[in-house]
Amino acid sequence: MTRKLFPVLLCAVLAAAVAGCLNSGSGSEPVKLATYNIQIGRGMDRRYNIDRTVEALRRISAETIVLNEVDVGTKRSFGVDQASYLGGKLKMNSVFGRASDRPGGVYGNAVLSVYPIEKLAVLDLPATPRESRSALVVKICAPKPYYVIATHLSYEQKPEVEKQRLKSIDLIAGYVRQKKLSPVLLCGDLNSHVGSPVIRQVQEQGFRIVNSLNGDMLSCPAKKPTALLDYICVYPADAARTVDCRVLDEPLASDHRPVRAELLFQLSSFSSKQ
Repeated sequence: MTRKLFPVLLCAVLAAAVAGCLNSGSGSEPVKLATYNIQIGRGMDRRYNIDRTVEALRRISAETIVLNEVDVGTKRSFGVDQASYLGGKLKMNSVFGRASDRPGGVYGNAVLSVYPIEKLAVLDLPATPRESRSALVVKICAPKPYYVIATHLSYEQKPEVEKQRLKSIDLIAGYVRQKKLSPVLLCGDLNSHVGSPVIRQVQEQGFRIVNSLNGDMLSCPAKKPTALLDYICVYPADAARTVDCRVLDEPLASDHRPVRAELLFQLSSFSSKQ
């Protein structure tokens, strides 16, 4: 290789790398997304360590991350605004959506992204007297904007609670259709097993579940997973092609493991009003 040719090739490689970063979220490069129930920064060892959560999130290496079980200002989490703290440490934007009150503060879901985030709504969902539930709806202002809904459904495995989870899916899907949002990523701990009525309802409402449903992507409990509870779903069902989806090997930082996906949006799926 001549000395004159090497700088030209080097510039071409660097330009391609920069273009790849800029095009993420544009419909021409896969969107790197993750969902993670962080259990307020408390790990499988029952120790509270929010900085351990930071490092777990850093290893995920995603442009947008949905978080469940996030505290803001509570006594049990030492008054930390966890959404802002995690976003600040990772140099990501953050938005929080309240689900319920806790002594000294509130508790709910959050979204982090390298892109600006527009908070659209916090939907109140059916829940048990023990704990209220919600869905945080945001717009990720990527070069080609997309929508994210972060939710965490009730956990009790009782018939009456299953009805609440089913109604929650109906309410979320109804909001998406009413607002004509597209493409949409519904993410979070649905507290529902593969083959359950809730998962079937997600599909019947027009979402495609990105996770493998063959029993090879278990996410909870983190130390030795036996169940898939954490899902990434795309709407409309044909809005994106799955490039990759996996449960990450993170056995300590929470009682769940993170799920990460790379999705290539179809350009036709982006709403014309964007």
